[in-house]
Amino acid sequence: MMQVFKEIEVADLASMLEDTDHGVSLIDIRNPAEAQRESIPGARNAPMHPTVQTIG
Repeated sequence: MMQVFKEIEVADLASMLEDTDHGVSLIDIRNPAEAQRESIPGARNAPMHPTVQTIG
């Protein structure tokens, strides 16, 4: 499985999230406690499994 990550500017992300035609979803991979302290509106929290964190 190939993973592709692209770095974008914050303003560009905000525009993409507001534009429902883009079909962009923001996934927050931090643990629930971290995400609860501070998060981006509209982001979905889906914590990364600890094993994956140590391998990557």
